[in-house]
Amino acid sequence: MVGALCAATRGMRTLLIEKTDRFGGTTAYSGGGIWIPGNAAILRAGIEDSIELGREYLQSTVGDRVPAGMREAFLQNGPKVIDELEQNPNLEFMWRPFPDYFETAPGGFEQGRSVYAHPMPMAELGERAAQLRAPLLPDRGGSPQPEGMLIGGRALLGRLLKALDEAGVVLRLNCELTRLIASDGAVHGLEVRDSVTGDVSAIRADRGVLLAAGGFERNEQMRRQYQPVGAAWTMGAPGGTGDAIRCGMEIGAAVDLMDESWWSPGFMLPDGDIAFRLYERGRPGAIVVNDNGERYANETLPYDQFGHAMLAGEATGVSHIPSHFICDRRFLDQYVFCSIQPGDPIPAEWFDSGALVEADSLAALGDRLALPAGALERTVTRFNEFARGGVDEDFHRGETAFDRFFGDADHGPNPCLGELSDAPFYAATMVLSDLGTKGGLKCDEHARVLNENGEPIRGLFAAGNTMASVMGESYPGPGCPIGSSMTFAYLGVAAAAE
Repeated sequence: MVGALCAATRGMRTLLIEKTDRFGGTTAYSGGGIWIPGNAAILRAGIEDSIELGREYLQSTVGDRVPAGMREAFLQNGPKVIDELEQNPNLEFMWRPFPDYFETAPGGFEQGRSVYAHPMPMAELGERAAQLRAPLLPDRGGSPQPEGMLIGGRALLGRLLKALDEAGVVLRLNCELTRLIASDGAVHGLEVRDSVTGDVSAIRADRGVLLAAGGFERNEQMRRQYQPVGAAWTMGAPGGTGDAIRCGMEIGAAVDLMDESWWSPGFMLPDGDIAFRLYERGRPGAIVVNDNGERYANETLPYDQFGHAMLAGEATGVSHIPSHFICDRRFLDQYVFCSIQPGDPIPAEWFDSGALVEADSLAALGDRLALPAGALERTVTRFNEFARGGVDEDFHRGETAFDRFFGDADHGPNPCLGELSDAPFYAATMVLSDLGTKGGLKCDEHARVLNENGEPIRGLFAAGNTMASVMGESYPGPGCPIGSSMTFAYLGVAAAAE
């Protein structure tokens, strides 16, 4: 959407096609954070950020897995994207505190760098409101969706949709990319199929094609080929089946980072779906253990880092995928757990489905989970000692601003550590999920897709999860997927306009 708006602003005739029957991919499910160091919205809030600090931070977190020129293109042009978008009366951004995911690394910020679109009255979208992807159940600490308002990622999408309509961009739903039309090392257009009528048509693209169609998170075959886990546990939106990546590869495009995703642990729900949750792992009175009944990481780690910890643990030969989230009755009485409000009776389907296991003692719970005898009791005994003293000697939980952001400020001595002591005890299944894959078409600093020889394919550009991420194997802060997608869409349009 950002690419289409930038193209229309430059006077290009612009067509935006969407595979599904709704606009907005996983962004519609997200908080809508946009991570771009040194942008105008951050500076307006009085945060002393800069491109230089961002450069230091990306060097320390992303490193040389991504060429320096790609990182620099993101840093130099990200603030320009915000500046250009804010020239449109529909778009203005605001900073909110949300710590960087490696806040203690050089250049990291405890207060964070994420900016967000202002909430939008749904009525302003008119008939388009029905074409916007619906949100998931609220997963942010149980907070409800405000009636008649678009917030988070849907506010960003709604404002972009309104701007696109006003700019005269042609928008088509149910329009599936089937192949790129290319010859002599250049893309001249694309072939699409109407998923309602089945009609196939060719579209000429004189200035170029920008692919920003998500990753391949819902393509089981591609995931089995490239990824450590399949498609069943992804939290990505429908439509992310890798069509754009496949079409690029068919004309000789190179790919990179195909084994990587924006990882996240997720709770298995009674209906088999997966819940993206931010708070439970940080609240006092809960731990996560592997099949040996042992903790293996700071439970409050940013979700991508915890996902990588699950993968690293799995490589040891001990099953970490799925893991077991362990808590006691006091935890459920005090905090939201998925859709269960504090102190509410637990619906029977949680137990009937096996999504939640209950036992009167830790020993019995360990038996029900088939953990080694006594292992869970030993782990909890050690953890409870840490909770009483306020220091996690094993994994340092509660020592960073990020940890404390998701802890309980009214609990001491450590807002993230609490004893597990009140029976009954509970175990929930925690799987390795993702917010989308991050491997894709290899691009240069102008978002031009490269072939296997490292040469640009004329007329073909990529951004978002269709492009191999500029963040490499890292996830530096909340809003990196959206911020980098916006920036490289802007760069691709700028290159096409030359």
